[in-house]
Amino acid sequence: MGKEFNVTGTCIPGMHYMVDTINKLNSIMKLIEKGRYFTINRPRQYGKTTTLYMLSRTLEHNDYLSLRISFEGIDAPTYEKHESFIKAFLDIIREKLEFLNEDILAKLLDDQINDTKTMRDLSKLITRFVKCSGRKVVLMIDEVDKSSNNQLFLDFLGMLREKYLLKNTGEDYTFYSVILAGVHDVKSLKMKIRPDVEQKYNSPWNDHPTIQLGEMYGVFREENNKIKIHNRIYEQRIYNYMSSKVELSTNMGGYNFRGNFIEKGGHLNFEMILLKFQEFMKQGILSYLTPERPGKRNGSRIGQLWMARRFLWCGCKQYNKIF
Repeated sequence: MGKEFNVTGTCIPGMHYMVDTINKLNSIMKLIEKGRYFTINRPRQYGKTTTLYMLSRTLEHNDYLSLRISFEGIDAPTYEKHESFIKAFLDIIREKLEFLNEDILAKLLDDQINDTKTMRDLSKLITRFVKCSGRKVVLMIDEVDKSSNNQLFLDFLGMLREKYLLKNTGEDYTFYSVILAGVHDVKSLKMKIRPDVEQKYNSPWNDHPTIQLGEMYGVFREENNKIKIHNRIYEQRIYNYMSSKVELSTNMGGYNFRGNFIEKGGHLNFEMILLKFQEFMKQGILSYLTPERPGKRNGSRIGQLWMARRFLWCGCKQYNKIF
């Protein structure tokens, strides 16, 4: 069977045309090898699920136990109580282990699932599970933003974060690496599981939700701790958008003096228009260039040019109405 393009779900190398992602996978593998807890966030159809699938295949050929699960099928009532969420989480893990023929580990969870009701209970069970596995366990959770606004899920992340810190000091057993994948609100979850990113994400520009989305979608990029527009195409589109907002928000009704420029008989007195324009330039726009308003000279240049253009356009529009 020949390959085909796929735009729904996971791309399979033997079935679908795919771009070469070997460099991306190698970069992610380096994070896993260091035992990092991190996130993968991109818009839909950017290959997040496919990336996790490819990572899982790579890990299977090494000394790792890869648990790739998804929160997409968990409904809202499950997040209402700790007990229901913990049961759903362990049940998903158990089903994954059964599929991987990890019968001993699956039975361990099955025996404890009804007695695990709190995050503390879950923490203890994870410790037993990892010790029993005898391998480096990598947990990958797809569609994690389905629950990222839920306080219960943040409690779950807080438990993982605590175990992560204890693992690094040799005081606990837990998942060797955790990967959270989703679309929105995933970056902010880093602070819940990784203490070393709190300072970075407390910076003023990165707290703004618009900038966070812009960076996620590739519109903005970070350069020397400053926000930059990624390329000239985005730069021009943002400029056009902001210019249109200025035009739509400015009330030009005060400059439409139609009755002052129409002579008897309905003719337009264009000399009067030019004199009024000259007065407008002196009294209005030029006031922005006075020393009493420092810093306005460059910042208001766009507004100055636009106001002048708009005034002439109003006069010409009245002329077209008359003739």
